[in-house]
Amino acid sequence: METSELALGTWAFAGNAGFWTDQQRGDSLKTLHLAIRSGITSFDTAYAYQNGRAEQLLGQQLKRFSLKRETLRISTKTMGRDNLQESLRRLITGYVDIWYLHWPSSKREMGPVLRMMAGHREAKAIGICNATPSLLNELLNEAPIRAVQVPCNLLWIRNMAELRELCKEKGIFLSGYSPAGMGVLSGRHDTAPDDTRGSLYCYRHPDELKALLSALRDIATAHGCSMSQVALAWARGQGFDEIVTGARTKAQLSENLLPLSLTRAEIGYLTKRGERLNSCAPPEQDNLFGHRW
Repeated sequence: METSELALGTWAFAGNAGFWTDQQRGDSLKTLHLAIRSGITSFDTAYAYQNGRAEQLLGQQLKRFSLKRETLRISTKTMGRDNLQESLRRLITGYVDIWYLHWPSSKREMGPVLRMMAGHREAKAIGICNATPSLLNELLNEAPIRAVQVPCNLLWIRNMAELRELCKEKGIFLSGYSPAGMGVLSGRHDTAPDDTRGSLYCYRHPDELKALLSALRDIATAHGCSMSQVALAWARGQGFDEIVTGARTKAQLSENLLPLSLTRAEIGYLTKRGERLNSCAPPEQDNLFGHRW
């Protein structure tokens, strides 16, 4: 079964409020260095990750390794303000490969924002994050969207197949983030963690969440690996162009780099468990985080 390219996400590196509050800079550096030495060439970051701290860390380390810019794919995001030049300065680069609109909102016109983004020659392509198929179809009439990034994990399967087919039809690059569900699928958080993740809808449905985690645990035991590895292998088999994995430590990334293949039966079983959990989410919810665009 074909697997998606693996990219490294830098959300955790900045120690954002509400998430990853105890992240250590030394761990971030070691993790990033391992990614570079292991041949990962795609990196995902955002202006919103502690007002550019993750961008700055990424840019400094990529420069330290003197990598040829044309061999890398660097993606960053904007909340809708024209801050690309600041991002380029922090990333120490003359361009980004993909510039995403981070969180679209129906409270403002998105067309002008996307056209502003498309007007920047320093962005080789513009994209949109956290989009539903209907939203993507609507915004394709406003600007040349060439990339879409959405969650790709067993906590959030809603609209995945429809969005995947739409992107394939339109020739749009499809990126999936948070394959381990921000650590929820690692098995270390059977009960709601004492941070922002505790507000996720899945913790309001403990029986279905427990059944999903049990399925992951059984398959991990059969393969002699971790639940996070199984969750990542499932995500990489969903037909996305890339999967953006997060890792807070070198050990976590080392685990994610180990090859693992699941059978179609295992992927199908996990998908059904994910669908049952996902059916518990409010029908009007657009995103894993409860966001409504």
